[in-house]
Amino acid sequence: MQQATFMLLSRLVVLQPRLESPDDSDWQALTGQLQQAARAGSVQAAVQLRDRLEVITATYGPTAADIDATVLRRDVYDLLDSSFNRSVRAWTLLEQLDADWRGSLRREIGGVAEGGQALRLERESEADALREAVDGAPRGLLVWGASGVGKSASFVSLYGRDARDRLTLGRLRHLPQAPVDLTAALGTPLSRALTEIAVPHRVLVVDGADAAAEKHADMLMHVLLAARVADVAPVVVVSEDVFGAVRDLTFRAMGETLPVHQVKGLDDREVEAVVAALLSLRRLAENAQSRELLRRPAVAEFLVRAQTDGVPLSDADAMREVWLHIVRRVSDPTAAAPICVSAFFCSSLASNSTINPPRRSLTCWTLMRSAGCAAMACSGRPEIRLGSACQASPTT
Repeated sequence: MQQATFMLLSRLVVLQPRLESPDDSDWQALTGQLQQAARAGSVQAAVQLRDRLEVITATYGPTAADIDATVLRRDVYDLLDSSFNRSVRAWTLLEQLDADWRGSLRREIGGVAEGGQALRLERESEADALREAVDGAPRGLLVWGASGVGKSASFVSLYGRDARDRLTLGRLRHLPQAPVDLTAALGTPLSRALTEIAVPHRVLVVDGADAAAEKHADMLMHVLLAARVADVAPVVVVSEDVFGAVRDLTFRAMGETLPVHQVKGLDDREVEAVVAALLSLRRLAENAQSRELLRRPAVAEFLVRAQTDGVPLSDADAMREVWLHIVRRVSDPTAAAPICVSAFFCSSLASNSTINPPRRSLTCWTLMRSAGCAAMACSGRPEIRLGSACQASPTT
């Protein structure tokens, strides 16, 4: 019977094919479901996302891949809305930290007074060098340089102001000291939130890692371990004064020595551009010793604000001018009387200070940047903010 049936069927000839219309209602319904997850939120974007999922699904079987939401998110990152199905509470806080950090950075020199001149430093060559270093370090990077040289501003130039794909935790000292407090604030472990970064080269910038030498060592270790678990490359930004201590912490957390990149000061061409735009700095540029101060944009910015007639030749001279003309405002008779912090500051500048010279330079500039900004923020009443500024100082 089986052989007879086969012989009969083999002699049949197709005279005219008759095709039924396909039922693609489930395929169309899938497009509607994916529309809210598509980056543009349109039907066309949802169709592209659906087709991409169909293609990559065919590649998972032969490789016996272990698929989860993180893998799918990263395989379709360019078509997926980065905020879709993320931890809302955690990312609201993380993006706020990122936005606050970016908003606190100043990339211009001068222009403080109404109608004053201001120079915006792009430093494209430095940004290109930093981009090359970050892209060439998939496991993480340690960025260091002198205080006030423009390390933080370089990252704003590099990544712009879009925090959806690459995240900056802000300054380390702005995070809690205890890792458990950060987890409580986020509502989820940091490592879990970091897995929701979808781009192929995932970067987590930790600025101001100098705080790890004070009370935030545990927090830095926690952030680095979370980045390691989430397969995110941590970029740790630190000043040269505590570079060694932070490098040791990164080795303990990452289990390997991270490559390093140095952010250098302004070159001669950039210094000339600053002096040409801000004539008040010309007398400093004419002196070879004081000219070195202008290679750090933060120092040049404070000297412009101080509007001093002197020619500081060292860090101590420059900080004294900033202290007198910005914090104490001795030339302004309406300014409030300074508090006793001035005695501490002057003593820290003494040559017989017990603080070693590199650490003293970091300490004093940290104090000046905190106290100076606080004094300008409170419009002539520096005594309101100097208390918090002193608490931020490593030695107060």
